[in-house]
Formats: sequence, C-alpha cells, structure tokens
Amino acid sequence: MGTHLLLGVIVVGLIHGLEPGHGWPIAITYSIGKSKPYLYGLISSGIISLFHFISTVAVVIAFLVFNMFVEIPEIYLDALAVVLLIGLGIYVILKENHEHHVVDTINLKKIAYIAFIIGFAHEEEFMLIGLILTGIDPTLLVLSYAGSVTFSLVSITIAGIKAYDAVKRRVENIDRYLSWIAGGSMILVGISILMEIVI
Repeated sequence: MGTHLLLGVIVVGLIHGLEPGHGWPIAITYSIGKSKPYLYGLISSGIISLFHFISTVAVVIAFLVFNMFVEIPEIYLDALAVVLLIGLGIYVILKENHEHHVVDTINLKKIAYIAFIIGFAHEEEFMLIGLILTGIDPTLLVLSYAGSVTFSLVSITIAGIKAYDAVKRRVENIDRYLSWIAGGSMILVGISILMEIVI
C-alpha cells in the first residue's frame, strides 16, 4: 500500500471515529454511572471498537465471498440498525424510574450488541472493499483503519467523561437524568444513521 494511501485511510479513520454514530455517546453515558468512570470508559469504548472491527471484517469477508453470487443491499443493514437503536433508546427511557438507574439497563453485553449492529450501518466497509478490490493488502488496510477509529473513539469517550465530571461538580442531582441521556444518545445515533440513508 502506498504511504499516501495508508495515511489517507488513517486520517479517514480518525475522523470517522469521532462521529456520534460510532457509539461513543453510549460508552460515555454507561461509564459516568460507574465508580471508576475512566476505567469503564476505556473498557466500553474498547468493546465498541472491537465489535465495530468484527462487523467491518464480517462485511468485507462476506462481500468478497458472496460478491459473485449475491448483491448485498446496504439499505437493509442500515434500516435494521436504525430500528434497533431507536427501539433500545426508547426502552431505556421508558424503563427509567427511581429504583432503576441507567447502569441497570445498559451493560457491557448490550454495548457489544449495539456496536456490532451499528458497525454494519456505516459506509467504511464499502470504502475498504473498494480499496481492497484495487489490489491493496486487505489485512494492513483493515488494521490501519481499525486502529485509527479505535484511537479516536477511545479518546473522545475519555474526553466526554472528563467533561461530564467538570459539569457534575456544578450541577446537583444530574444522575436522575442519566436514563434520558442514555436513551436519547441511542435514539440520536439511530437518527444520525437514518440521516445518512436519507441524504
């Protein structure tokens, strides 16, 4: 892979990882409800990155294997991700009450599911497929891209937790709104994917 192309893929990955549609608002919301938010921020954003990587690899492999037989309609994967995210967001908001904190409705397993699903709803797999079809080494390409997305996603999650800590010291009783923040985050991620479909 040419150096300029590799750098281009890394820059795209760094920018792409900052998009809310990659799930970092969910990682922030989950982590701020914990006793060690920075540790859980690293864990949850790392899980999101890992499952994004798995779904990206799955799409690339499926495309390469089935491309000669079946055309995979991206629109169906996007629609599924939108429905699941908005539905889960509404569920989290409706479940919110004085006895159930947001950390009871969102856990690392659910974060992994969310990340896996939304990983299918982004265009990066198709960008990578296009580059692979030009003869570029697929392993180096996917690892370079995944590494840059991971760096961005983890960094913005930790920055978000730090910003929350600063705000929390100035605002009383913010914890009661965490279910609304968590559910709203998931709904916004779903809407951002929907906007990509429509626009």
